[in-house]
This record gives sequence, C-alpha cells and structure tokens, in this order.
Amino acid sequence: MSIITYAGRSAIAEAILKQPIHLAIGDGGGDWGESPPQLDYDATALMREIGRKALHRGFFVYPDVDGEFVLPGDRKFTASLTPTRHLYLQFLFDYNEGIEAYVREIGIFIGTTVKPGLPGTQTFFTPDDIEKPGTLLFLNYPKDPEKYNPTKRGGYEQVLSF
Repeated sequence: MSIITYAGRSAIAEAILKQPIHLAIGDGGGDWGESPPQLDYDATALMREIGRKALHRGFFVYPDVDGEFVLPGDRKFTASLTPTRHLYLQFLFDYNEGIEAYVREIGIFIGTTVKPGLPGTQTFFTPDDIEKPGTLLFLNYPKDPEKYNPTKRGGYEQVLSF
C-alpha cells in the first residue's frame, strides 16, 4: 500500500500556489432543469465559460474550530506561516466584470496564460482573452446557482485540501 504523506501534500499545495491561479465561472450552456449534470473527473474546461478572475490572495491555512476564515458547512481555518496541505483562495470580482447570467459552474484553473498585449492591471478575462487555459484543478456545480450581477462587487472563497 502507498500513500502521499502530509508533507508531500503540503509540497503539492506549495507548488500549486506558485502558479497563476484563476477562478472561472460559467452558465453551463443552458437550462439544467432540476439538477446539474454529474461532475466529470475527466473535465478539462467548463461547459460554457463566462470569464475568469485572477487570484486576489492565496495562502496556507489549517483547520481550526476557532478559525477566522469560515466557509460553508461551518468549516473554519486559520492562516499558517508555513506550508500546509490546505490552500485558502480568494477571488474578488469588481464592477462590470462578467455578464448577468446564472453561475451554474465554477472552476479553478492553474497555469492559465492570457494573450499578450492586455493591460497589466487587467484581472478579469473573457474566453477571448485566454491564450492557454491551463489545467482545471477544481470543478463545482453549485446546488443553488446564483445570478451573477456585474453591477455589484462579489467574491468567492475556497479552501483546497490535498
């Protein structure tokens, strides 16, 4: 029997955090009815991407019942100065980023390359702005999709555990 040790998992998390990280949102390509399709381990892209946002901040965390970072399911985490196997990722959308649509799919990509010539300050990218999409690391079909409103600021937080 073989395992990936926690130290090995921390090293994986550390390697991932050194890459460009983007959160992609998509509308799923139409009405899914009562339930979304099955999540696909072989997926490499969203069904219909609206756009993607560069990582605002990312750092190592560890589970802590008194943690300051609270995620759905009352999962709590505290920031760590040393690498752990848990990454806290935060993506903040600004006004006028994206389009008004139901967010039925969310993906986190690593290694995205944007087309040359875009402003260095640009952090939201449409599919036309992407040169190489990178690797889809995380995929989620929210149970209750929300309608994205580009006239409001919004954000997504996620902890990825390895």
